[in-house]
Amino acid sequence: MIDTSQLSDADLVAYYRKVQSTAKKFKEMYPTAGFVPNGPQERFIKLYAEGKDTNSKPFYDYVACWGNGVGKSTLMVNLIYNICAGPQSEWWDYELFRKWPYPKHLMLMCNGEQVKPMKGALWHLINQWWPKSEYKAHKLGFDYDSLYEFPKTGFTLDVMTFGQPVQSFESKTIGAVFSDEEPPRHLYLPSSARMRYGGKRAIFASLVIYSAWIYEDLLEEPTTGFFYADIEECCIEHGTRGHLKHENI
Repeated sequence: MIDTSQLSDADLVAYYRKVQSTAKKFKEMYPTAGFVPNGPQERFIKLYAEGKDTNSKPFYDYVACWGNGVGKSTLMVNLIYNICAGPQSEWWDYELFRKWPYPKHLMLMCNGEQVKPMKGALWHLINQWWPKSEYKAHKLGFDYDSLYEFPKTGFTLDVMTFGQPVQSFESKTIGAVFSDEEPPRHLYLPSSARMRYGGKRAIFASLVIYSAWIYEDLLEEPTTGFFYADIEECCIEHGTRGHLKHENI
């Protein structure tokens, strides 16, 4: 540790410039460490990590019913990484992320267009947030990365699209399911049979249309953690760590 009180003004300036440069390089190498959640994102992290609210049974399903622009897909991508690589910052400093208690084989369900290279929103988010040195991606015959491996921790993530046959989702034992937008009922609900050693399922969706089954099969269950958030929560003036001006909402 350098005693900065012993440095000259010129040396002090040079020292802080070096510190800032090092911090910038670290954020570029490990962007997930620089993720700062807004209000809804922070509440979801806490809910997912603690597994229940103050007056409920432990949750099994989690539903983030958020308006566009709140950051549900960004949160999901960072959530997956903090499970697979461990806590990246104080926002993720929970026992669940320090020591994942379920199988290390995870599944991401999504619209196939969202993971297309150079085009899909999820493809861009993964490449924006995940340090490329920390994982290996494999196409395995698909036109998108369908398997991610994290060699340092032993986690794997299958990327499954809504258009794949139901047989593709069977047989493997998994520890978590994540769905970007509303998944088909016949693909999502049977996934519980694959969590033979426990796990968690989470849906990140707007739930504007075609969502009757989620309300009927999930939201009425005491084992589902659910909360709604709209874009007003991203307001700089009225939200928590928001990023949008009120007049632009």
